[in-house]
Amino acid sequence: MVLFKDLIVFHPYQTSFFNCLIGGIKGAQGQFDIDFWGTPQKDAVLWLNNNAPKDSFVHIVMAQATAATYLRPDLLDNVNKKNIADSDYVVLLNRQSFFDLYQVSAMPEEKEKSKSIVYTKTVNGVHLVWIFGK
Repeated sequence: MVLFKDLIVFHPYQTSFFNCLIGGIKGAQGQFDIDFWGTPQKDAVLWLNNNAPKDSFVHIVMAQATAATYLRPDLLDNVNKKNIADSDYVVLLNRQSFFDLYQVSAMPEEKEKSKSIVYTKTVNGVHLVWIFGK
C-alpha cells in the first residue's frame, strides 16, 4: 500500500522514485542521478512558454531534443544558440553525473553562473529540474 501511495505522489515522475533502502529520493540526492529521462523538463519548458519574453535565448543543458519539442516557436529558434553564461534562461535536470560534463555546479540551487532560480519542480523536497534566469 505504501508503494501505491508513493507512485501517486511521484506521478508522472516515477522514474525519480527511490525506495526506503536508500532513504527515498532525499537519500538518493547527492548519490545518484535523480532524473535521467527528462520527464520534468516538460513542466520547465511549459513554464518558459508562459513566462519568458519573446525571442529569449534558452539553453537546455541535457536531453535538448525532448525538451525542445514543447517550446514555443520563438524560443525554439533561439534554443542553445548561446552558451550557458550568455543565455537568458538555462534548464538543468537533476542529473549529477552530467554536472561536470556541462561544467555546472554540484549545488545548482546556490546559483549558477550569475543566474538565479526562477522555476523548479520538486518532489518530496528534492529538485527534479531547475530553470535559471538572469
